[in-house]
Amino acid sequence: MTCNGFARLGPLYSPPSRLFLDCYLTSRTSPLSSKRGYARELAERHDIHLEFIEIPDDVISEFKAFGLSKIGDLKLIADDETLREVRSFIERESLIGFVRTLMMYHDIDRYFAVWKPWSSLDNPTALLLEKKFGRKKVNDLLSEHEIEIIQEEE
Repeated sequence: MTCNGFARLGPLYSPPSRLFLDCYLTSRTSPLSSKRGYARELAERHDIHLEFIEIPDDVISEFKAFGLSKIGDLKLIADDETLREVRSFIERESLIGFVRTLMMYHDIDRYFAVWKPWSSLDNPTALLLEKKFGRKKVNDLLSEHEIEIIQEEE
């Protein structure tokens, strides 16, 4: 089934399949929006430029392990106050990076208990997390998981 058949996937609050979550986050049609997927709506509303890419299975399993089993769970961690704070640091992000940033911002300890290894974090995201959790905690977690902070080129 493709995203075109998305509206026929069944109950909204059943645990998402890879296709369900991928389509919901990125499609132009979704069960809760007549025109756009939820992530597109958030990006437009908060002027965050997202790169929409296919979400691999291991990343979907990371989202689920964190507790994003339904779109309502994503909505809980992507409230307007959080998104304003995220936007004050981040202007451009991949969809995967954006959702990971929201998960870390919501509960950094829970995120790193379920994370699927990746090796670098951009400096604006690190600064966002430091503002909420403190520099020492963020640096300790990044060091423990061997994640380096990438400085933006000017």
